[in-house]
Formats: sequence, C-alpha cells, structure tokens
Amino acid sequence: MLLLLLYLALVTHLTGAATEDISSCSVAYFGKVSTSLEVKSDSSGTSSVCFLESGTSDAGGDCMKFNLNVPTVRVEVDPQSASPRSCKIHLTFTVNNQDALVLTIIPSGTVGSLGKETTLSVGVKTQTTVELYVEDKLMKTVNYESSGAGEDVDLTGCRHKGNFVEKLQKACSDKTVLVTCGTNGEINEEQCGRAQVCFRDSTTPAKCVLHAQCSVVGPAMMDFKGQHALAPDFCSYTLLEAGVLKVVAQFKERRRTDMPFLHRIIITLKESDTKTNTIIIGPGRQVKVNTSPLTFSEGNLQQTIDSVILAYSDNICVATIISKENGKPNWIIVMDGTSVLITGDGDSPLPDEVTGSCIDISQGAIKNQEHSPNGCDTVPTEPVDSSIDCPTRTQRCATILSEESIQSCSHPNYLHQQFSEACKETLCKYPEQDELYCQFLSSFAKMCGVQEAVNYLEKAYCSLNECPDTVCRDSEFCEHVGVPRCKCRAGVYKDFKQGETTCQNQQASVSIPLCVLTEKGLDVKDLHLNQKSCKGTVDATKEQITFSFDSSAQCDTKQEEQNDKIVFKNTVQFDAKTDSELISRKSSYKLDFSCFYSQPDDQNIHFKTKGADGLMAAIKGSWPYKINVGMFSDLNLKNPIDFSKGLTKNQMIYISLETDGMDGALLLMKADDCYATDSETGGSKYSLISGGCGNPKDKSIKVFPAKGNRGTVMRIKMFQFKGGKKNVFLKCKMKLCLSTTPGCKPDCDSKTPGNSGNTASLIKLANSAAQWILWRETRMILGLYFMCLIDNRGIEETRGESSEESEERGLRLSPDDEVT
Repeated sequence: MLLLLLYLALVTHLTGAATEDISSCSVAYFGKVSTSLEVKSDSSGTSSVCFLESGTSDAGGDCMKFNLNVPTVRVEVDPQSASPRSCKIHLTFTVNNQDALVLTIIPSGTVGSLGKETTLSVGVKTQTTVELYVEDKLMKTVNYESSGAGEDVDLTGCRHKGNFVEKLQKACSDKTVLVTCGTNGEINEEQCGRAQVCFRDSTTPAKCVLHAQCSVVGPAMMDFKGQHALAPDFCSYTLLEAGVLKVVAQFKERRRTDMPFLHRIIITLKESDTKTNTIIIGPGRQVKVNTSPLTFSEGNLQQTIDSVILAYSDNICVATIISKENGKPNWIIVMDGTSVLITGDGDSPLPDEVTGSCIDISQGAIKNQEHSPNGCDTVPTEPVDSSIDCPTRTQRCATILSEESIQSCSHPNYLHQQFSEACKETLCKYPEQDELYCQFLSSFAKMCGVQEAVNYLEKAYCSLNECPDTVCRDSEFCEHVGVPRCKCRAGVYKDFKQGETTCQNQQASVSIPLCVLTEKGLDVKDLHLNQKSCKGTVDATKEQITFSFDSSAQCDTKQEEQNDKIVFKNTVQFDAKTDSELISRKSSYKLDFSCFYSQPDDQNIHFKTKGADGLMAAIKGSWPYKINVGMFSDLNLKNPIDFSKGLTKNQMIYISLETDGMDGALLLMKADDCYATDSETGGSKYSLISGGCGNPKDKSIKVFPAKGNRGTVMRIKMFQFKGGKKNVFLKCKMKLCLSTTPGCKPDCDSKTPGNSGNTASLIKLANSAAQWILWRETRMILGLYFMCLIDNRGIEETRGESSEESEERGLRLSPDDEVT
C-alpha cells in the first residue's frame, strides 16, 4: 500500500514544469549531488530532466534532454530505497498512454551501476536522441533505436570549487593549482612548479606551463609572480640569467631627472667556451652585435646570429633564443623601444639556477655592475609636479587596463591589477605626455597574447606609436605629441643650463648639446662666433659642439674691465636664412660665454732670504696665470742674488714681478703701490712706489716696465728704519689692467729722474732659486701684496754715501750685521 501511494504521488502531467523530490535516493549527476528533479516539456517538442541541489531552484544547466514531446511522466523510486546504497530512480515518459521512454538512474555504488560510477540506463519504444548537458554545455549525445534497451551511460564527473571537471580530465583550480577528476569522481590536486601557472584554453587541455613572462614598461619592472616595482635609479639591472643567457635592462631619464625609463636591452649569450655574443637592442631599430651595427631593411627583416634569431615586424624587434638541446625556442624577447617582454617557453618548471629581477622583484632589482655607469645610483631630487591629478590618473589607468578592456587575455587575471598599479605609480609622478597610458595598454595586450592589439589601442583613443621607428641620439628620447620627434633628456638640458664656460690654458670654451640645436631647428653649419669664420667642433661621441677662443682676442673677442675683473667675451650665433625679406622660420639663437682675469688677491708673503728656495702661494681666478718674483743684483736680471753670502748696506737690488700666461700686448701687470714697514702688522711706513712710479723723494728708487709689459722691475737700496728696528718688511700691491685703458701705463717720466718707463727692452727676466711662484687658479678678487722680511743684522755700510743722504731718506744704517 505504501509503494502504491508513492507511485501515485509521483505521476505528473506535463503542462509546463514540475519538481519532484528524490532526496530518499539522491544521485550525483557528473559530480553534483541532486535531491530534486525538474521535469519539463516545451512547445518545440523537447523534454528535459534537470538536477537540482538541495535548497536551490536553478539546475544551472545540468540537464538531460530528449526529442520527445510527452504529456505525462511517472517518477518512482525503486522499492529497495530502504537501502539508499541500492536504490534506483525510474522516469517513465508516456505518450498516448503508452511508455515511450524509460530512464533509470542508478547512483554510484549501487548494484547495476558501472562499478562505482553513477549510471544512466535507457529503454526506448521509439527512436530517441538523449543529450547530456553540464552547465549548459553539451557533454554527450546518445542515439537510441526504435525499441529495446539502449547503451548505459556513465554520469560520473567532479565538481571543484563550483566548476565541473570531466572524469579523468584536468582543470585549473586557480592560477597555480592543477586538479584531476579521478575514476570514481574524486579530486586530486597538484601544485604547479617554479614560475609555472595552470593554463587551459579552448584547444589545449589544462596543464602546468612555464609562465616565465616578465616585462618592463617605462620605469616599471614586472616579474613572473605578478609583482612590480619601479626602477630605483639609472643603473643597469639583470632581468634574467638562465645558464648561458643573460638579459640586462639599461635605464635613462626622459622629462624628469628623477625618473628612470627603459632605454635599451643587452642580451649576452655564451655560444661556446671561446665565443660569447653581445646583442644590444635599442629604440629606433638600433641593433648592435658585438659593437657592430646590424641593419634591417624591407627585404631583410630577419637575421640569425648563431642560436639567436632576430626579426623586425611592425617596428618591434623579436629575439628568439633557440635551445641547443632540442632545437626549439626556449626564450623570446620582444622590444619595441619603450617596453620589453620576456617569455619562457616549455612545460617544465623553471630550474632553480635561473635568477634575475624577473624571478622575484619584491626582493629588489638585481644590479648589473658591468653595464652600470659610474654614479648611476645617484638620483637627483626634483619637486613634485603639483599639476598632476593623481586620483584622475589612477581611474584612467584602472579603466584602460580593466578586464573589460581586453577580455580575451589568455593569462592569469592578476595581470590587470599588476599593470594598473604600475601605470598609476608612473603617471602620478610623470607628466601626462608620451602616451604612457597607451604604452602600458600595448604591453599588456602583448603579454595577454592578443593578436589584434591595434583594435584595443584605437578603442582607448591611442594613436599608433611611430617612435619605435624613430632614431634618436643617446642624449635624446622620442616624444610622441601628435608626431614622433627627438627631444633632449632632462639631465642633458639641466647640465647645459647649469654649466659654465671652461676656462683653462688661456682658452675659453663652451659646449652645446646637439639635441638643443635640433629642437630649435638649427644646423651646426650655420653657427659661428662673432667672427663668422670661427666655427665649432662637433664631437659625435659626446653628442655636442664646442666653440672656443683664447686670450689673444681672436675671433673678434671683446675685452672690457668690470670692477675687479678683466673680461674676454664672445657669442655663439647663427646666420638666419630668411624665407623672405620680412619673415624667418628659423629660431633665433645667441649664447654669450666669457672668461676673465681677476685682480690679484691681497696676500702677505714672508720668506727668509738666507738659503731660501722660493715660495708658492695660491691665487684664485677663472683663467690661471702665474707671477714670477725674483731678486737680482743687475738691471738685466741675469744675476740672482745669493742670499747665503749676505747683503751690504746701500747695496742696489732689483726686484722683478712678471706675469706668465697672458698676452702683454693686451694686459699689463704693474706694481701700483709699494712700501716698507718695520713690522709685519704695520708700524712705521716708508713709501717706495705710488701710482706705479717711484717715490720722488728717494732718488735710489726707480721703476721699469718688465719685458713685454708683463710686469714691473723695481730698483732699491738696502736700508733699515731708525730706532734700532731690526726688520724691514716690503709690501707691494699689484694691479692688472687692459693696456688700452687710459692710465693703465704709468706716466713717470714727467715726475722725477727716479722713474723711468722706457727701458723695458733692456730687461730680460731669468729664473732663480729665490723665485716666488704665485699660481692663479679660480676666482678671487683684488690685489697682490708681497713682503720681504729682511733681518738688519746682515747689512753692511757702503762707503762713500753721506750721512745726510741717509737721514734725508729717514733711515739709520748699522754695519756688519749678518743676514738670516
């Protein structure tokens, strides 16, 4: 009676859909345990049985469908249902009061099932096709003849984290876990190896594959794990080192001196014990192999260098590294001038010996010392650009690199966030120029394996970047503002603006980066100094042009006195080639540069005359020159005084002060003011020279111009002060002036016989052991004093001079004292 009631309760007349409870004999339909059946028929003549989990009303596409339009279905549970492990479910579909189709579902483990699998047994009275769907995907189609028992169908499968896995098939649980559905519907998990990800597409079964993909876009380095970091400085960094292969990235600045951008890639490949190839790939199709340029043309876009195939396509250079073990590609390096993508090929995990920044950027980028320039780790400090709206740029990066932007990305979805974060960190610091958004999108599309990347760029309003085909100098980068063009790097501009004229060896020079002239549309051939024949010298290695003149006032150099300096100045300029009499489309350009001689600085110099070898003192200035100070016993300056033999009172000595390193025809160095004191700090003062002329009250003092107007020769007699003072200090102030300036040359002839300005031709300066050398190096001011300390113990009285003459000069002489 109980069975009869159950049977009657489960008779359903199909006018739409009906749900039947089978919880007393639940079944696993391809791994999903169902406690209810939804039976329905539609107007197209198709009937279906769908499997519902407990507490749900949606089968999620897990259904059996057959091409019968049946008005009635009878669902019954086998009487053995008291033992769930041996229960069965019968579904009998009736047409015209006759059984047309009988479906018997035998749960796994039940007698009559296929081993431990859930089984579908089918009996038909008419020709029928049964289709089995999982998640609306057709898994299997079974055709049955017009009568008799049909083929039993295995309904075993697996569900893992809500996803279906076919029996004995593999699927990806997440990006690094591979799952397998076992014979009895059990799940087996496998962790992928180093740098591997679980991968499956429409044509490839799920498997762990080498996801050795890392990239550099602008300043952002992104590793195999989906981590990223901005390049910390301008050094070179090893991206990958795998056996005989090494890939290094070099960085340079663009618009900001504090932000490194990818500049070029260096590939080093050891072909044998005796041969290593170095391939440098830069922007603008610039490729070098072992320092020799490699040329690509329309008819020759692929070249092979040992085990490397280099090819150009759509302005992108692709370097394929061929494995010597199996002859297949194992690394592919793609460089487009602004970004690089490195891809490892194969199914095996990445060996432990493979290292580099691509492995784990969170541990810090790995610096390559061999290719890093000196000082590359010093990053200038620049102020934050207050005009940057970081929230807006963050949203822009998120939108342009969203999952919706590239829906067919064949790699793990963490790439979206990885690129979006790198884009944000870059654009929140860098000017919104050079289409950086588009560079990130283009690189993202390449990493995703998207073939039609152009379509995505157009949707994002990105123009086709022509910079990869634009050749610029190392001191330049390609900017893309409507059209590609070469622009000076920020560091080059900064060094040029902060640079100064080089003043050395009596020559002035200034260097101008070629990129500065290129930006202004100027040709180096049109540039010259004041005198048009004075052209610059181009240095292709340093990428600059240098102009120079010397202190002889060549190239129409101008000279003028400016307070404490004598300035030599010239101008870099160009001949404007006008388009007509009224207009010109050439930029104007003028650059003044100059060097100067500073007036000698005030210095007190003390030396002992006996056995002295000389003294060196430093005087700073922009152009170096030196002053020779010598003491002689004759007017021809041929006989240096031998202080070791002592001096005699009233002995005539000649002190010469001559410059070295300047043109005496243009400049004159003269003793403007000289006097003697009885102490180093002052005291009694006796005038020797004033205004460049000797003291008119002392006939023994005479002043002569040195040879070539390069200084002064002064004649004096040895003396001492009254009052028993033992020391005599001689002090002179020197003055430098342009010989053409009025008053530069002293007019001493009209004053007293003690002065002369016409005997320079008789004087020849000589080097001596008692010479002072005063070097002038860089910028000081005004005047040079020199001082001789003479101990009066070494002065002997000269016979024949009257005491009146001595008193008139204000001196008292003591005999027979030794000079120290």
